[in-house]
Amino acid sequence: MSLRVLLAALVLAAQLPPALAEDSVEADLANDRFVAGGTVRQAAPVGGDLFGMAGTFDLAASVRGDAVLAGGDVRVRDTVGRDLYAGGGNVRVDGAVAGNAHLAGGNVEVSSQGRIGGDLYAAGGSIEIRGPVDGNVDAAGGDVVIDSAIAGDVRFAGGAIELGPNARIGGRLVHRGPDNIRRDPGAQVAGGVERGKSTRVRSRHDAGHGAAGWFWTLGLIALAGLIAGVFPAGSRRLGEGLRGEPALALAFGFVALVCVPVAAVILMITIIGIPLALAVLLLYFLILIVGYAVIAVVIGDTALTRLRSRDAARVGWRVAAAMLAMLALAIVGRIPFVGSLIVFAALLAGVGAIVMAIRSRRQQPAAA
Repeated sequence: MSLRVLLAALVLAAQLPPALAEDSVEADLANDRFVAGGTVRQAAPVGGDLFGMAGTFDLAASVRGDAVLAGGDVRVRDTVGRDLYAGGGNVRVDGAVAGNAHLAGGNVEVSSQGRIGGDLYAAGGSIEIRGPVDGNVDAAGGDVVIDSAIAGDVRFAGGAIELGPNARIGGRLVHRGPDNIRRDPGAQVAGGVERGKSTRVRSRHDAGHGAAGWFWTLGLIALAGLIAGVFPAGSRRLGEGLRGEPALALAFGFVALVCVPVAAVILMITIIGIPLALAVLLLYFLILIVGYAVIAVVIGDTALTRLRSRDAARVGWRVAAAMLAMLALAIVGRIPFVGSLIVFAALLAGVGAIVMAIRSRRQQPAAA
């Protein structure tokens, strides 16, 4: 994933004038492309990476590099030259992906016209794999349907599995969940069916795509929507402080991230301070979680103000924008190395914004 397209996404979402964003905004940086809007149809080929966010996103042209897409409905009709990262309410792949595909949504489908050249990582309420996968499949969620050729292993944690007549699994089928496998007589599993944990040693990156990782993401999405809907005034103030002094927010966030655990350890040295230290650590973890969710609310509010200023004050739109922003952060966060840096920066900024708000409230009585 090119760092340029990610930086363009963050900068342009905050800086593009609202007059240009009634329906959609588009910007190019070298060969990379950033697109956002209510309904977006990308019909021109992209020579580099593509970053798209929309209520409905239709990729109808080829992408030479990576594609990072988020929206209510996401459809990929043409080829992606490298990896695909897509998340939304409904995600459908009708084109060929040369690299790995990372898909998450309420309904996830690789149609019979689609093809995954590497590994497939999928999480969703329902998952359908009807196009060939040249690598392994790691899936988690409700139910999964496999009716195509899978070159490697299939590892699934969740509900029921249905193997159609065209299922050809070259490796093993490892199922972690209820004993509910519906298998057509024509389906083939070369490595056999196994129950329980896979014997494969999973890396940290692979583990992040498991059920626990996506359940955690769903919790963060719900928290971001809750903050945007229940605390509109407070979340706006946090956003104003963060946009007004972003460097100071990052500095406060770093200080809090480092100093609070050290202070808790010092308190634990004395027996009397142990209860206070435990309370400080609990508050610390709560601030980390809320701070990260706050960033999604701020990004959602900023994008909504730029893209649909007339709806920026409506609670429903703010909740939807915050949840969509958190989903986008979760997808970007799974990009190796670069994603970790972006998540860390978002965490620092969110914690810093909370610290700045607390500091501001304490200074107001003193000034009075």
